Amino acid sequence: MDLPTPIGPRHRKAPRPPSLPGIAPRGPFRRSPVVLGALLGALLGAAPAAAANESIYCRKVRARAVGDAALLFSPSLQAQVLKFPRTGAIDPSTMTLPPAGSATPSQWQGRAGLAFSAVDFYKGFRVLRVADADCRAHDAEEQAQQLLLQGDDAGRLEALDRQAAYLGGQRAAWERIVAESDRRVAEQITTLVDARDVHSRRAQLERKALQVAQDLQRLRSRGLATPAAPPARLAHDVEEAALGFEREASHVRTLDAWTLTVTGGVVPTDGVDTFGIVSLGVNLGAPLRYTREARYLDERAAELRAARYEVPDQVRRLQSQLAGARDLARRELAVVEAELASLTSTRAVLERADARTVPHSLAVVELDLIAIEADRVYLAALIGELDRLAGPAPGAAEGG
Repeated sequence: MDLPTPIGPRHRKAPRPPSLPGIAPRGPFRRSPVVLGALLGALLGAAPAAAANESIYCRKVRARAVGDAALLFSPSLQAQVLKFPRTGAIDPSTMTLPPAGSATPSQWQGRAGLAFSAVDFYKGFRVLRVADADCRAHDAEEQAQQLLLQGDDAGRLEALDRQAAYLGGQRAAWERIVAESDRRVAEQITTLVDARDVHSRRAQLERKALQVAQDLQRLRSRGLATPAAPPARLAHDVEEAALGFEREASHVRTLDAWTLTVTGGVVPTDGVDTFGIVSLGVNLGAPLRYTREARYLDERAAELRAARYEVPDQVRRLQSQLAGARDLARRELAVVEAELASLTSTRAVLERADARTVPHSLAVVELDLIAIEADRVYLAALIGELDRLAGPAPGAAEGG
């Protein structure tokens, strides 16, 4: 989201004042550029310093905000040329009509001075706050987008990583089983068909490990980080940060109705004289503007809570999808665990048996156990991640 430029009046760049021969600033005016420059530097230095890990977006909006605030904090240099009427001209030195029969003063008068807006000065601080709020809103939305972009793959990266680690640790075991099967063939203890059966299961494990590695590479190449907070928290943070930005921007807009300007400068007469003007104004449409701004904030809050195109609603719907995926994974895990229990029981029976075909049968069971255990590791890790993202299922045991 872009930082809105406040709609209210800004100091426009004033033309260079005309040269006034023989007039040089005296007293405090001689040092005013240095003083104003030091004051402006101190004010802009009060803007929050960019953190080392700050996003590009935040650096961008803060850079623009500081530029906007520089104009709002600074006084404007003004030059004026006044023309008085020929008849009944007011003496600019006394601001009174001249005595009858006296010479008419010059019809032209040049002025140079500075205009300072107290409302704009305050608005400068609020513009910096708008940039901070914009940065927070963007960071919160980016965290939520990381989850939304994962979609159905949410939680799979960690689960696949666990499965890959398990399969890598079991590779030596299945290679040993294949080597023993080949030895039995060489010793004519078992048949080539049995050995082929063992080799086929080894190939299935190799393909499984390769598929897991490919899925891991695909997910990692997307560069999506797993959010530290669950979806419910992400949706809440996005909503609150977006409303915070809207409130800050709305406050800046409500200042547009007010003006409080102090103008002061020098007037060339016989020497150098000074003048000053204080101007206070309010737009009569201010009450309606304030009412509409309050209405806007209420409607924006409702939009963030309910609109399907807003990030909070998308995150909540994804959370519901993840909860459904978690329930399916739990049922699949129950089937896998039942199969593991059956194979484990079969292995125990074979280990006590004494028959010629027992070594081959044990090899087949051992390889099947590795394959099914890899599925169990994946599902258990996936359920744990989905529990964290979607929230624990009612009555579910900790850790899945």
